[in-house]
Amino acid sequence: PHAASAFLAREMVGPDRLKVVTTLHGTDITLVGQEPSFFPITRFVINRSDAVTAVSGFLKEETKRVFSCQREIEVIPNFVDARVFTPEAATVDRDRFAPAGERLIIHASNFRKVKNLPAVLNVFHEVQAQVPARLLLVGEGPEMPAVREQVKRLGLTDDVVFLGHLDELQTVLPVADVLLLPSLHESFGLVALEAMACGVVPVVTDNGGAGEFVQDGINGFLRDPLDTAGMTAAVLQVLQDESLRQQMVEEARRDAAADFGAPCVIKQYLDLYDRVLAPGG
Repeated sequence: PHAASAFLAREMVGPDRLKVVTTLHGTDITLVGQEPSFFPITRFVINRSDAVTAVSGFLKEETKRVFSCQREIEVIPNFVDARVFTPEAATVDRDRFAPAGERLIIHASNFRKVKNLPAVLNVFHEVQAQVPARLLLVGEGPEMPAVREQVKRLGLTDDVVFLGHLDELQTVLPVADVLLLPSLHESFGLVALEAMACGVVPVVTDNGGAGEFVQDGINGFLRDPLDTAGMTAAVLQVLQDESLRQQMVEEARRDAAADFGAPCVIKQYLDLYDRVLAPGG
């Protein structure tokens, strides 16, 4: 709706006075898949925008596939504010969630089917059988009743903490050891980047844009979202080898702040705006 409104505004004042830059975040594609009636207007505004960006190469190619789009789409990734998302940002004590020194795994999402919540719980169940651990669940969404039922069925009630929606994820994220994000697909996977900046090792889906900033075995792990055994092994590798975890934390923090820090990515947007606003742009 924002891009369509921008297009109408440009039509009213004239293309010389107003330029439209449309950024695709991923829900654009998902929404069209759920509501085919949005397809024509979404394709129309993409093609009529002065410039179009996507937050990942994966999303760029998916957009071209879904909309049969031939226009140029520039990839400008999401960013993390490394001044906000830091290992020191937590406002809660780790002991609140791990009173006996348990390892902490965190999952944060909108709790929709695409987030593959059964895999989150199945992986945690297998991990907990070998390492004392607790699972922090952040967020709300339509799959929450099924999640609560699975927690009970697996006998995990005492070891899963439901934190609900948090406006400031950085207040809790740094207390975790591992972020688990086994989504069926992720256009980018911003929470994984935020976890990296906070010193939390991400174990994430390899289907989507996360592979554009997570280097498997270096600053995190990439696994097929249906490979629960592979995800379990990756989580255990982090939790059982402290030197490896520390090494991955250092790599993750450095990579998050360097290539995906706010100043770097904002500059890419400013450069794009300058090109669009230049005469003949």
